[in-house]
Amino acid sequence: MIMRRRTILLGPMWNNISVLLFWICILPSYDAWVTRTPSASSFHHHCRMSSSSLKMGGKRTDTAKRRMTARWYPKSDVDDFDTEPLEYDSLQLMGQLIRDKLKQEGSLWINDPSRNNKMKIFHHNDTTTTISNPTTTSTTSHNDGAVKNNAYTLAKGQFQDLCSTMEGSIQLENLFHFDYAGVSDDEEDGQSTMIIWGAIYSLQSLCLLAMSVGVKGTETQRRKGVQHLLVRSKGQFPPTTAADKKEWITRLKYNFDLSAGTQLLATLQKLGILYKRSAEGAKQVLQALCAWQRHEPIALLRSGFPIAFDFEEQQQQAEEPEDIDDTIFSIRQDLTHLKVFTIDSSTAQEIDDALSVEKLVVDNDDDPKYRYWIHIADAHRWCTKELWDMAQERIITHYLPTHTIPMFPPSVVKNMSLQPGGKGCCALSLGVILSEKGDIIDIEVSLSKVEVTYRLSYDEVNDMLAEGVAYQEEWELGNLLDMAKVLRQKRIAKGCMEGMVPRPIPRANVDVTVHQKDDGSLDDGQELDISLSISTNNMGANMTSTTTASDNDCNDSNLLVTEFMILAGEALGAWKLRYVDATTPSYCGRYPNTLTLLFRKQDPPKFLQVPGYDHFRELSSQAAQAAATNADNSAYLGYCQAWYAIRFLSPAQTVTWGKNFQHYGLGIDQYCQWTSPIRRLGDLQVHASVKRYLRRQQINEWMYDNSINLTERLSSITAYDLGCPVPGRVDEDIIDILDDDDNTNTLVVDQDFNYLQGTALVAASRRLSKELQTYWLYEYLSRRDSEERYQAVILGCTDIERNQYAVYVMELGLQHKMLLDRTAFSVGEVITVQVQSVNPTQELLTLAPVL
Repeated sequence: MIMRRRTILLGPMWNNISVLLFWICILPSYDAWVTRTPSASSFHHHCRMSSSSLKMGGKRTDTAKRRMTARWYPKSDVDDFDTEPLEYDSLQLMGQLIRDKLKQEGSLWINDPSRNNKMKIFHHNDTTTTISNPTTTSTTSHNDGAVKNNAYTLAKGQFQDLCSTMEGSIQLENLFHFDYAGVSDDEEDGQSTMIIWGAIYSLQSLCLLAMSVGVKGTETQRRKGVQHLLVRSKGQFPPTTAADKKEWITRLKYNFDLSAGTQLLATLQKLGILYKRSAEGAKQVLQALCAWQRHEPIALLRSGFPIAFDFEEQQQQAEEPEDIDDTIFSIRQDLTHLKVFTIDSSTAQEIDDALSVEKLVVDNDDDPKYRYWIHIADAHRWCTKELWDMAQERIITHYLPTHTIPMFPPSVVKNMSLQPGGKGCCALSLGVILSEKGDIIDIEVSLSKVEVTYRLSYDEVNDMLAEGVAYQEEWELGNLLDMAKVLRQKRIAKGCMEGMVPRPIPRANVDVTVHQKDDGSLDDGQELDISLSISTNNMGANMTSTTTASDNDCNDSNLLVTEFMILAGEALGAWKLRYVDATTPSYCGRYPNTLTLLFRKQDPPKFLQVPGYDHFRELSSQAAQAAATNADNSAYLGYCQAWYAIRFLSPAQTVTWGKNFQHYGLGIDQYCQWTSPIRRLGDLQVHASVKRYLRRQQINEWMYDNSINLTERLSSITAYDLGCPVPGRVDEDIIDILDDDDNTNTLVVDQDFNYLQGTALVAASRRLSKELQTYWLYEYLSRRDSEERYQAVILGCTDIERNQYAVYVMELGLQHKMLLDRTAFSVGEVITVQVQSVNPTQELLTLAPVL
């Protein structure tokens, strides 16, 4: 009886000790045992045995069991060999390559009995292929053609976009830097190659497994999040060309098969590499291999967006092409006499918009009128076919806390931008005459050449406005600001978001500076500089501190730029509807000269369809009254109103046709986005469409001028320059794209543009930015004093039964949900909270009230 009690008391401890003794005894003999294994079947037998006790997150999962026994080798290349032994050989090879690398790095304890310098890979026919033991390599690249059938050649480029840095990809490639000798039989040599491909695939799957860290939701929800990858996931195995490799990795991220990666972790365990068979274990292996950083942007890797430019892409130079719009079509207007201002952040590299004011001479009118010019860089002029393909693949520039991933290589961005220095810059310019009330009187759209007079930062413009310089020597800036205020009030009167929600909730913007060691490797994360700024997304408003409630004053320079960028979108849409669609189309040869643009629209809020409108009206009334009386809680009630208003908003849509293009959120009748062609593919497509339209219009005028030899004038013009076949000439390479499929008499231009191509990717880019901002905000909190306290505003109750409330933590610019121990909280009440726990990788944060 006493003995039983001791057994009960010591049971858990004895179980741990027995497991430890088992591994100590079994590991020294494992290497010899695996060499004596006659076939692969016993390996999978042991995999099945171990999978029965596999635990993930403390619970047994059927998914984990299936991964341990699932066949994963891509079937298309397995013709004469059985899948199971092929997978076994591939896993053994990959496991031993990783083991040897980690032993060299001294990254972890590995049981390593002495072995000779050869490793044996067994096949189903009991013959062996000898593979040389890999040797120490550096991160420098090697000559791919030095040795025939070099495994490194097969692995090169296979891990791009599976690591966030090129150095990380090279670390994985260098695992395969060994020579494998083909045997006399060609079939056996082919089988050796298939083993190498299987090893590469298993390591790719291990990367995918590591990417599943922090993934929430069901498999259906995960697939919905990567739906944008479906159209690009056409890669075939094994991938050989650079394009095939990119498509194959995209396909892997979409399918997200983790079986090979899970089985590779099991193989590593049997080789003495003591990492768990889990996503976290896979992440730790990649970090030990120096392929992943401590703060690897996993959300970025999962997203499927291209992360880096390969060597060939980096070598792209935007060599100045012939300006056919000037030399051939003569439609580029000289606007170098105008004073041109670019206003952007001091660190901006992609300067793609500028503003001018032209004072008009008006007869019999004492009040002067002005034409306001918005100049947008003619980025399309520099686009070679290679650069255009890059833009179609990348869709958008990503602004992340740690760095920026541009749509074009940095080497070409500068030439595309509007740069000062006395050199004329090509642009697509829109000039608009406005009434005193901000109504559009006249619109002019033209290709142009401008010279940037001033490159200003937002702070510099604010200083010029405050000091009066913008109303004297540089009167154009003051004029622009005065009209911007008129435009803002006009939009508010039409019900835009600034009118519906006068005090939007500020948000955190995290900026991370990563320090590097002398050897170029990233540090352990202790020297990262993480800065936090709080700003509002209200058009033109800027708040740098919300530790206390303050007036939501607008930053004048931001207001100026924002209003004129909105005007640019409104005016281009109006030009298309008023001048292009309302007139009889001209013709370019047999093709009617029409113009298709991408409009963004938003329907009015669904006040009556969504429950809670009465409460929203009451809350809006309270917020307005508090603001009018300058009450202490006016800012807090404004935040509550903004939070509650979101439920009534209609989603924005992107359309190319229709009768109603109203954008309610902006308070304008139509809006066409075109002001960022260096950063967004959709804007670049609009530029190309407008330029083609203007060229076709010029050709139509020439067709009625007998003095012009049209064939000679258009001898160097291609169908891609016009969006339709050149009159009098058929371009075989584009006629099948531009002509309609049913061979009717209806001919349509610009059929090689798909405006909706990148809409899903733009939405995915927003999700990615939000995920990474959340990660770094949580990392910022993890480094703060755990006893630090913050002020939070009660925004509203989200679950009355659980006492769950939405709160806004003012010092952090963070909206979050938290459980409170009572229900007697009023909207707008301020409470004190502190961080109870935070896990950046899992995106978990728990706040607790301070009583």
